[in-house]
Amino acid sequence: MYYIFVDSDCDITPSEVLECGFKLISMPFIEDDEIIYPYRDNKDFDFKKYYDSLRGGNIPKTTSINASEYIEYFEPCLKEGKDILYVHFSSKLSGTFNNLRLAIEELKEKYPERTIATVDTMSISLGALNILKEVGTLYKDGKSMNEIIDYVEKNRLNVAAYFYAPNLKFFAPTVTNPSFAKVLLLYPSTISLPTTSSGL
Repeated sequence: MYYIFVDSDCDITPSEVLECGFKLISMPFIEDDEIIYPYRDNKDFDFKKYYDSLRGGNIPKTTSINASEYIEYFEPCLKEGKDILYVHFSSKLSGTFNNLRLAIEELKEKYPERTIATVDTMSISLGALNILKEVGTLYKDGKSMNEIIDYVEKNRLNVAAYFYAPNLKFFAPTVTNPSFAKVLLLYPSTISLPTTSSGL
């Protein structure tokens, strides 16, 4: 038997996690110098408060889970004698995956008889969520870990995410060219986040 781990950057809710039989890794962010873990302990996330804060000009910052936190998530399952498959958001979008690699290396040394596998959705938010919903169906149908990995790898390049931003003020701080940053502040835009052969 194996457990499937997913993460909150795939926009999956606690109720969907329970429905699919997944285990959830909460990806933290920093707001007002406080580290916030969405959905930790399956608690609801206050979206209204979050978006009101954004409208008020408060821009949160991302932060990474360290290796010891990954170990805290995974090790109880390994102690049960279960294997692990982690279906995660795009590894191109965060440095946390280096910490994940270190955690898996340490756990494989400690539990050499267990399998710890990962598969990259090459997407994030609703794009990744669409993949997870199909994975949930396969998991409940009793498909093997390898069958689910094969499904994700064959279908992840068929997913693209689009969203509309009334302006791009939240994108401007990441742009190094000051003139272009000013342009981003002025014009609304529809953003396309297609996946490619090398990932999002």
